[in-house]
Amino acid sequence: MGLSGGLMNYVYDYVKDKGIITSLPRTSILAKATRIHASKKALGLKSDPTSMSPFKTKNRLLRMLLTFLTAIHYFVAKVGPISCVIDANYLSSYSHGIIDSTCGCGSGRVFLNHGVLVVGYGEEKGIEYWLVKNSWGADWGDKGYFKLKKDDKNTCGIATDSSYLLV
Repeated sequence: MGLSGGLMNYVYDYVKDKGIITSLPRTSILAKATRIHASKKALGLKSDPTSMSPFKTKNRLLRMLLTFLTAIHYFVAKVGPISCVIDANYLSSYSHGIIDSTCGCGSGRVFLNHGVLVVGYGEEKGIEYWLVKNSWGADWGDKGYFKLKKDDKNTCGIATDSSYLLV
């Protein structure tokens, strides 16, 4: 059985069963222009997010349940890309710009249907956004990436189910 559906649990189960390729060089997907070095104080965190509820470790998978957006920000800045499951029903026509909550996508767990990778964040014309890598190839979106508004509306469910695989 191969990878199914683009959801993280399938990927992690596959890696657990089949193993991973260890001979490839480890590279960062984050573009320097989008990486912002953030401190716990700057993010308003009192301690390392991994020591706070709702974080737990299970099968070497650090999983952010009921995720805080500031925690995703912290992990992207300090650890690297974070896997997220989103509502991708409205992404097929994306080509550029920043997607916001008016696009029609759902924010609750029931809408989640596609795995993506949050690789960075930035600001454009005063609007903060997540830089997200999709799996649909470089011909889709903005060379395979899209920007999702970074706000408390949980646009497309970006903060509903996030995880980071520890290898």
